[in-house]
Amino acid sequence: MALPVLAWPAPAEAQPGGSVASYTVSRSVVIDAQPEQVFPYIERFPEWVKWSPFEESDPELQRVYRGAPEGDGAIYEWSGNAKAGAGMMTITDVTSCQVHVDTEFFRPFKNKTRHVFAVTPSGGAATTVTWEMHGEHTGLVGLVSRALMPMEKAMGPEFEKGLEALKRVVEGDAAEE
Repeated sequence: MALPVLAWPAPAEAQPGGSVASYTVSRSVVIDAQPEQVFPYIERFPEWVKWSPFEESDPELQRVYRGAPEGDGAIYEWSGNAKAGAGMMTITDVTSCQVHVDTEFFRPFKNKTRHVFAVTPSGGAATTVTWEMHGEHTGLVGLVSRALMPMEKAMGPEFEKGLEALKRVVEGDAAEE
């Protein structure tokens, strides 16, 4: 008796030269402030409590800041409830127009992502901030999330929420100066 063979056709991206496992999520906002007024809110992790959408996931989130107080070498570790999970972010590079942040998740699942915040003048007193996340789906969690909740759908709205909060905070503080 022959057993049927189940085949799952590989998407075009899975062919040589491509990968269905990689993803990028990107969102932008225009802030009515100069880049130098925006940068401190991104390169200083304690400022993230004012705008990051992920800070709201656990009111009792435990935070540890270590390493440099800002910029290259700044580290932020968190541990919280099931929704917040646990992980660590490290600022790995700061240029005149970008902040690179490596994120490692320990729970509820293990994963690594790279975030790039591009901070560019938009003419006049405006600045465009683009938040980009790059990563790869791995293992069973990756397979399930690719099928049921693509990162674009899961994280895009969170990035929009965070960037709008960043805009409110920066513009509010800029207006007080």
